[in-house]
Amino acid sequence: AAHEDEGTASEALAALKIARAAAIWFYKSYCGAANFKAGPFVPPQPRVDATQELLEEIEALRSAVKASGDEAAKAQLARQKAEQDRLDAAATAERLAEEVAFWEQYAADTEASAGSARSELAALQAAAIASPPAQLTLLAQTAARESLFVELDEATTRVLIDDQLRAVGWEVDTTKLRHSRGTRPEYGKAMAIAEWPTRSGPVDYALFIDGRCVGVIEAKREVRDVPGRLGQAKRYARDVALAIDELPSGAPWQQRDGDRFEVPFLFVTNGRPYVKQLATKSGIWFWDARTPSNHPRALPEWFSPRDLTERLQQVTENTADTVAEQEIGVSGLRPYQTDAIAAVETAIAAGQQNILLAMATGTGKTRLAIALMFEVLRRKRFRRILFLVDRNALGRQTLDAMSTTDTSGFLKFDEVFGVADMAKKFPEATDRVQVATVQAMVKRVFDDPSAQRPTPGTYDLIIVDEAHRGYTLDAELREDDLGFRNLDEYLSAYRRVLE
Repeated sequence: AAHEDEGTASEALAALKIARAAAIWFYKSYCGAANFKAGPFVPPQPRVDATQELLEEIEALRSAVKASGDEAAKAQLARQKAEQDRLDAAATAERLAEEVAFWEQYAADTEASAGSARSELAALQAAAIASPPAQLTLLAQTAARESLFVELDEATTRVLIDDQLRAVGWEVDTTKLRHSRGTRPEYGKAMAIAEWPTRSGPVDYALFIDGRCVGVIEAKREVRDVPGRLGQAKRYARDVALAIDELPSGAPWQQRDGDRFEVPFLFVTNGRPYVKQLATKSGIWFWDARTPSNHPRALPEWFSPRDLTERLQQVTENTADTVAEQEIGVSGLRPYQTDAIAAVETAIAAGQQNILLAMATGTGKTRLAIALMFEVLRRKRFRRILFLVDRNALGRQTLDAMSTTDTSGFLKFDEVFGVADMAKKFPEATDRVQVATVQAMVKRVFDDPSAQRPTPGTYDLIIVDEAHRGYTLDAELREDDLGFRNLDEYLSAYRRVLE
């Protein structure tokens, strides 16, 4: 903003609050001042406009001129206008002169102290390098602990949330797109409207797609425990004030305890980036109100509008009984493969998030995986599946198998469901399976700045082929020049993709 001359006064104030919080954290963490108390934030005094009274007088005269047509009033207005222009020019010249003098002195002072600052920095760097590992570990732990107490108010937290929502495709501005300022949902837009009314008070954001409300967001200040506030979001989802044409298809959703929710998707966040070790104090906590067995879970990023639109198309009411009664659509399976698929579907129906299948080499893992994907896709239990491999050869083998596997409708798997191959960075809306390597997904998720970067809702089922191989860096992986410095870095990236 400083270089592009953009931004508003409210954005500048939010940036100042964030910079102050970061400075306090750094001072307490790295300067041995753990007990430092900064006190409350005191906003800077706004610049006083010396000509405000003159402007008000001119406006009054302008009104008088329009009312009377008095020549004397017109002349007085012209004189006052000229005086205003003179004062404006003088004030601008004085301000520019002050700024030039300040920056000239600042440059001189900076140049004079640059040499000593460089020497001091070199000494500090040398001392840090020479510090024993235990001391560095303690310093890192102190910084992590102090980060838990970085405090931002809800207004600043909303500025952070605005940026996060905007990055994945939502139209949002917590200061302008507010219900109280007349903002209403519009067809053809994905909008996050602030301060939407409910019977129990305004909710921080209501999410609308094509004029219908699909979710609510409760934003809490950074120091709050995030999932503990989900109850407040549930209350807003029950009490939200919506017209008939603003309700999503399928509403309301009834829970076993009698609760009825007008919107399906609930979110609570404090704006803090997701850290698994601090899961309850970071990230975005999400709950799907459509199924009683759903449990709240943390998301590293927001769902995009496309994510929520596709998520609404899922069939969520499959039970273990109905799954067991249905015939598998891929023929030629062995009994143990059929049993494994039934066990996986039963676990999915029960709400289990992580499922492990252990099978010996040569027992048909790929065919079983294809049959499982066929079942959950044709029942619309999942919308899109990521089939993750750690080698290109495995990916090509899987794609070949999809093009040769027969289904009950006498079509091959890839003729029934769209399959995105490994060359495609982002799946099309019609793609139901994407095959990709871990290495490619790391680049797409963490290194691709484009809007086509996968979001948490791009895939709602991930199948990891030969998962045990993800925990070794074999010779073939090193030959691919993946750019991972060591095993720990590879494993960290692997886990982050899955999360």
